[in-house]
Amino acid sequence: MTWQWLLALVGASGGAVGLVALVTLGPTVRKARAEARRAEVDIAITEDAAEDSHWQAIVEAQQAQVKALMEPLERRVTQQDQQIERLQDRIEALEKALEGVRVRYARAIDHIRDWRFWRAQHAPHIPAPTPPAEISADI
Repeated sequence: MTWQWLLALVGASGGAVGLVALVTLGPTVRKARAEARRAEVDIAITEDAAEDSHWQAIVEAQQAQVKALMEPLERRVTQQDQQIERLQDRIEALEKALEGVRVRYARAIDHIRDWRFWRAQHAPHIPAPTPPAEISADI
């Protein structure tokens, strides 16, 4: 029985020591674990910030390259737009001039027809000059 009491006493004292250790050391262990987790989080945040700055540098470099490539293209497009506007203005002026020439040509053809009709009525004995080949089919 002495051994049983001794084992019971040792077991009870071990449980008491364990309980005292749990009560006294528990907050310290929890604090240490919390600090370890906080350190891990801080390291992860630092790594994320470094990665973010790395990708930001890559994006900025790409934006600079795009800008360097786009500026000459934008200038060229602007020049071509200006050239297109000048050509459109010139086409409009030429179309107006062509319409004027067409009107004058039609009036001249009508005048030649009228003159030939008059000549045939009033002076058929006078030979009519031969019109140029370019307009003879229109008369």
